[in-house]
Amino acid sequence: FAYGFKFLNNWGKYGDFSYGIYIYHFPIIQLVVSLNLFHKFNPFLVAFSIIITVFFLAFLSWNLLEKRFLKRV
Repeated sequence: FAYGFKFLNNWGKYGDFSYGIYIYHFPIIQLVVSLNLFHKFNPFLVAFSIIITVFFLAFLSWNLLEKRFLKRV
């Protein structure tokens, strides 16, 4: 199933966002839960905005931090 979508096969050319997703997803979700946003707004919209925010932070993390440190190794 994962290899059936041709546009996803070359995702790594944009960078390795997996660590950023791993690091940032939990604090963002906890912040949203503590602010009670799932009850105040549409839960699907909140979940979608969490996904977008986490991917954006992972992208920034890769390009501004991780890639630079990996070049030094």
